[in-house]
Amino acid sequence: MHIPFTQKIKIPIPKSLQNLASISPCLIYITGGYVRNHLVGLGITDIDIAGEALADDFLTDKNIAKDFSVAEVNKRLGTLWIKCKETGEVYEYTPFRTESYSEGGMHTPEVIAFTTDMLLDAKRRDFCCNALYYDIKNSVVIDFFSGIEDCKNKILRCWDAKAIFADDGLRLLRLARIAAETGFIIDKITKEAAISYRHHLNDITAERKRVELERVLVADTKYGVENAHYRGLKLLHELKLFEYLIPELLEGDGLEQNKEHHIYDVLEHTFQVVKFSPPFVRLAALLHDVGKPYALKEFGKMAGHADLSEKLVRRIMGNSGLKFSNEKIDETAKLCLHHMVDKDGNMSKNKLIRFAVKNQDILDKLIALIDADRLGANPNKNHETHRLVTIKQEIIDTDVPLTLKDLKINGTDLVALGIKGNKIGEILNDIYEHCILNPKLNTREWQLGYIEKLKN
Repeated sequence: MHIPFTQKIKIPIPKSLQNLASISPCLIYITGGYVRNHLVGLGITDIDIAGEALADDFLTDKNIAKDFSVAEVNKRLGTLWIKCKETGEVYEYTPFRTESYSEGGMHTPEVIAFTTDMLLDAKRRDFCCNALYYDIKNSVVIDFFSGIEDCKNKILRCWDAKAIFADDGLRLLRLARIAAETGFIIDKITKEAAISYRHHLNDITAERKRVELERVLVADTKYGVENAHYRGLKLLHELKLFEYLIPELLEGDGLEQNKEHHIYDVLEHTFQVVKFSPPFVRLAALLHDVGKPYALKEFGKMAGHADLSEKLVRRIMGNSGLKFSNEKIDETAKLCLHHMVDKDGNMSKNKLIRFAVKNQDILDKLIALIDADRLGANPNKNHETHRLVTIKQEIIDTDVPLTLKDLKINGTDLVALGIKGNKIGEILNDIYEHCILNPKLNTREWQLGYIEKLKN
């Protein structure tokens, strides 16, 4: 028997929600992260509300209709979006319910039943700190599983860890992600149960796994917890979940590198690079060295691993893997392919300029990845500024044409000069190559004169 603990706490909430609570067909409660975050002092998150009333009670309520528009989001779950007409604030409402799942870890419940019993609703929630209910009218927090104490001690715990993870494999990834975002420590029993049920991630779709991974990679941006993204990756590894996300990364676990340049093994180096990366390049940081173990097996050395990383990235992120968009796959693969460019600083300046211009769409991200890669190899070492930084500024200062469209002539001009077919493209590319290395040649006069010389 779970007897709820109640505590009088004043949680600041929007006036529109206070109004909704005063006219609602039932007592409504704020649930989940909003209550937890207030108790812990973390940032504001979305407000989810719950109560005994069914969706139809809100949809047909005339008092609600005066100030709020109500839309059904998920009929099976009874979920509604309730939007304040005056302020535009939106609240997601779900009736109290119970859930049961088929064998395995499918995220979608097999049977759903609505209930008026708050305890039954609390039992379906993932973690005790998220199973708190704030009675808006009476300013009281209702707690069945010592969630308030967990918030105080910053602990992530399930009331019945085996049941929670047996039902829904996605909760395994949520465990790592929420622990990282909040800075909470995972309870020992909860961690052990998560590891024992990790195979249930086999039943979760690639799309859902991808979303959780992406959230882990930016976990520090959620509430400002320092290095949360790094800790999230470490937790995924501790919980043995990478086997069901990106098993190729595990090949780098314990794989030593040249100690002259690296103080970590391949896997820890990867995590360190992610730690030092800005959010917009962290996926590439996670995958940039995925080819190293395979290069060592195939060639007996890690040199040339960038080419293998590019190929593996396309598989890992593609339809047989985590199903990213083609655009995201192409960009990430390209960053991984080029992250070793001019590693030793001996590429000719002209060649590096051409490279920078032809890869200008990823140049800023590539520079950020290279910087993070260096720090992730040895954060205690002084690293010189990569030459691409100087080259990039030179391209800007000298107004280098970045595409064929930036030339002062075009195909129409060449046709007027009697040039036809494939020759048009060949000549434009020839002129473009000259102008990349000498931007002063990007004048109509010089380019027309150059064409005349070619004709003669």
